Amino acid sequence: MFFEPMIIISKLSEIKFTNLIFLIIFILAFFCSLFTIFKLYIYRNTLKNLHFTFLNIEKMLKHPLASRLVRMNFIVNNSNNKNLKKALEIWKFKYNEIYNEQLDILINQTKEHFALNSYSKKILFRVLSIKNFYRTRQLYKTSKNIYQKVNQIYLETQKVTKAEFLLRDYHIVLQNHINDLSDIVLKEQENNELNIDKKIISNYQETFFKKMIVCEYYIKIGNFKEAYSKLNFLSNNVVEYIKFLDDHYKITKFFEFNGVLDSKLQEIKNKLQLDTKQENNQLISSQIYLLENQFLEKNKILKNFYLMLKLNKLF
Repeated sequence: MFFEPMIIISKLSEIKFTNLIFLIIFILAFFCSLFTIFKLYIYRNTLKNLHFTFLNIEKMLKHPLASRLVRMNFIVNNSNNKNLKKALEIWKFKYNEIYNEQLDILINQTKEHFALNSYSKKILFRVLSIKNFYRTRQLYKTSKNIYQKVNQIYLETQKVTKAEFLLRDYHIVLQNHINDLSDIVLKEQENNELNIDKKIISNYQETFFKKMIVCEYYIKIGNFKEAYSKLNFLSNNVVEYIKFLDDHYKITKFFEFNGVLDSKLQEIKNKLQLDTKQENNQLISSQIYLLENQFLEKNKILKNFYLMLKLNKLF
């Protein structure tokens, strides 16, 4: 009976010892798992920061800001915009500061700390550290700030190029309208619906073509004020040309069907009260013939005068 409690105590102690061992193993495994997760977190975020730093550097190297500043410089040299000239000097200074100083330092620091210009086998051990984690995070923040500065300069230049883009859109719209109008006129002439001298139409189209070239020139050299003025003037010319074509079409139909001269001619004929049985029928007929010729001449003169009036008003 005395040995039974001892046996029970010994078994309990063995169970406690076994449980203690399992508990220790569990705790060690738990902390190892936490440490592994922490190292993976450090490794993942270090490479993530490094990756985004690379992307920002690549974006800055391929950024269209340089070509935009070249365009701004061309505009300044061909215009008298003093405000744009001052703004360009500031943009150039910021550009040189970013690309010749800040970006170079960023690239050199990245290469120096992580040997990115070689495929070293030890790079994994250099990356897997808290120190490098903070380094990559700082490099990423620096690259992000520099990239934001580049974008800020680009957005400032966008205010200038926005005017150029709007003028080019205006130019394209006018060109399309002129082309459509030429097609319509050609079609109406082929159908004998528009009796206007082809030389007059050709002169209009040639004038429009020359004015479009002038507008394109002023847009190209950056003289936006003059380009806008020329485009507005050309737009008014196109409107007047459309009115001219429309009025001429109406006048042609008016003379053909309800013309004033034809009405007057018919009125004179009625007043003469022609009588084929009268002895002077031949004389009266000859008089009517002369009157008809006179009014036809006046009709022709009036049409030519109206065309000249429209041409003078347009040009």
